[in-house]
Amino acid sequence: MIDTSAIVQFHDSRLARRNWPHEDAEPFYPGPWCWIYANHRYNTLLWHEENRQRIACYRRRRNQARDAIDDAILVLLEDPPPAGKVGAMISRLSILSLRIFHMHAQSLRLRQQRTGLLACLDELLLGK
Repeated sequence: MIDTSAIVQFHDSRLARRNWPHEDAEPFYPGPWCWIYANHRYNTLLWHEENRQRIACYRRRRNQARDAIDDAILVLLEDPPPAGKVGAMISRLSILSLRIFHMHAQSLRLRQQRTGLLACLDELLLGK
């Protein structure tokens, strides 16, 4: 079975890669992991895309991967949950990883701005 915390680690580790999601070759992942990879890749591509045709294509592929996650995981379970739940939740985890990643980057930029503004205020108040 899949360790659920490994899914979040997988998402986060991909986002930390420099060339993600534009890696040269898609690696092979066994079982549902290939679909978790694809789903996360298309979620990431969607995050940055503005072209409507590509957005539609990425959404379709993301949804296909989400459905394939369900198919790949449900066959492994003795008492599977309703279809559509597992893939949707894993896709949502991917999106949350993206939000956390980008909010962290924004937070760092805001901290730098605050530090710069504070330095300017100090200079102004000290008459420099």
